[in-house]
Amino acid sequence: MFKSLILIALMMPAWGSENPPQGLDDLISIAEKNNPDISRAKEHWKSLMAQVPAEASWNDPTIGFQRMNFQGGDAGNYWSVAQDVPFPGKLSKSAEMKRHEALIAYQEYRAEKLNVIAQVAIAYARIYWLKNTAQILKKDSETLRALSKVVEASVASGRAKADEALSAQAAFIKVRNAAMERNAESRVQEESLDSLLNQPAGKRWHLLPPSQPQELKISAAGLDQLAQKISPDYMKALHLISHAQAMVSLGKMGFLPDFQLTATQESGRPVPAMEESAYGVNLTIPLWFWKEKAMLKSAQAHEREAAAESKQARNEIFREIHSELIEVNLHQELALSARQELIPLAQGAFKIAEKGYEAGRESFSQLSEAVRALLDAQLKYPTEVELYQEHLARLERALGGPPNTQPNAMSSQEMNP
Repeated sequence: MFKSLILIALMMPAWGSENPPQGLDDLISIAEKNNPDISRAKEHWKSLMAQVPAEASWNDPTIGFQRMNFQGGDAGNYWSVAQDVPFPGKLSKSAEMKRHEALIAYQEYRAEKLNVIAQVAIAYARIYWLKNTAQILKKDSETLRALSKVVEASVASGRAKADEALSAQAAFIKVRNAAMERNAESRVQEESLDSLLNQPAGKRWHLLPPSQPQELKISAAGLDQLAQKISPDYMKALHLISHAQAMVSLGKMGFLPDFQLTATQESGRPVPAMEESAYGVNLTIPLWFWKEKAMLKSAQAHEREAAAESKQARNEIFREIHSELIEVNLHQELALSARQELIPLAQGAFKIAEKGYEAGRESFSQLSEAVRALLDAQLKYPTEVELYQEHLARLERALGGPPNTQPNAMSSQEMNP
């Protein structure tokens, strides 16, 4: 039966025959290039990263000019330059804060990309399930149509009651209509996929069937360790703490004075008894401390907030990873059971019931039960594949990538615009 299911999937009508067959990796590649939410998050990160050097730079100097007139008709032109210089370390802490803001935006960009990838994977699995089950329902409706003819013949010969023929006809119509509903729903789902891929509405895709479900041979503890290295939510929480710590350090440095370097130079004809140049240093002293105390208090509260948020993010990541891992392995086992056990058993039972009914040994209710069991078994495998793919997508979103991701593969070059 599994071979017949694969054959049905391969024989499904092409959704836009002008397009080559697309697998999940192909769709993800298209989404990464075209999805506007990913582009927006990426440009926001690049914008913040470009601001980091500015935070470490001095403010522009102030250049002044004065013409001074003296008694006796003498006059002099004086040029001055003043440069504000923050206390050493203030600018570097400010730049460190901005850098962590940029790194937070980078992790948000990664999270947005993973969100879109998960949505694409779920839509892909959903379309597969709808198309595949529609084909199964259509094929079974044809079987039920033929069966209704057999029942009608039995009614004509007096071996069956008239209501049995009506029941067989109703079953055929119900399954046929279910196939039509699945096809219509698949087209609606394709519209969602078009939106995710930023493609024209109504575009149809010739999608390849998904790979068979595979058991994840990695423990929950192993996934937890991997998440601490690649999860954007976890990394964002760490950068929130670092940003808050830098804010506290900068708040403490607010009690330190800043400097202003000044220089004045006379130009033109020197004026008697006047200096030709002068140099000086001014200090800006935080005398009252009200503002500085308030900023430090705010920074310390933000640090505690970031620590709590980091802890909550860690708990939520691990909870979701553990839950989705259970679901993934469950639906992998159920898909395997449906393919190897349920479908062959249901096929055998249906053949026996069909022959028994034709020979008059089985009742119509027994035949109907065998038909329902066969249909349920045939729909079980694609349903479990769809659920497996959906929970795998959610697991990879929570984890930060596929379970086989190598942390060192996430090059630091990716973090530089």
